[in-house]
Amino acid sequence: MKNQEQANKRIILASASPRRVELLSKIVPSFDILPTNADENTSGISCAKDLVMFLALKKCQYCLEHNDIDKNSLIISADTVVYCDKVLGKPESKDDARKMIESISGRTHSVYTGVAICDASSERFDVFYDMSNVTVKRLSEAQIEEYIQSDEPYDKAGSYAIQGAFGKYIESISGSYENIVGLPIQKLVKHLSDFDCISISSCKTCFKCNRSRITKP
Repeated sequence: MKNQEQANKRIILASASPRRVELLSKIVPSFDILPTNADENTSGISCAKDLVMFLALKKCQYCLEHNDIDKNSLIISADTVVYCDKVLGKPESKDDARKMIESISGRTHSVYTGVAICDASSERFDVFYDMSNVTVKRLSEAQIEEYIQSDEPYDKAGSYAIQGAFGKYIESISGSYENIVGLPIQKLVKHLSDFDCISISSCKTCFKCNRSRITKP
């Protein structure tokens, strides 16, 4: 009976990102969407992997604490940043987007996505991250200006969408493509299996283990 209940858990995605919704639908046939308004103050965390895990956890906790969540639920949240000399989040202006694109032009950068999973019945958290490398072709000033005139950069970490028009400027990637888009579904499947809701073996990465690696300068 317990296994049946676990297999029928209600899955909640704590994000309104169309990209994450599309990616999660590839591995979970049915889920609810509950966007969060969690405070994204990072308290000075500069390490990219620690930052994305910290923010993913905050979003997951916020969803659990500010909604009437069925105890038979699993909450999934995520956060993505680009790292190229420093953490690049979402641009706040056209000038900000221009600077970000200039900084990654002709270079290899890293994309980090942190994911948090919470079992509402036990309030058990599982937090992990994935990292992919992306090499971008060198862009001319005209190409950069043309791109930032579009709507595409302005809700994306690093000011670009690899699955969008910017894809033509990608020279190569190393690691998970889905991680770059915003949800590392291969790793997610393994971690979900640890909650007995997807039938696949995985290694356990618990919040307690990850928490010891989350450092604040």
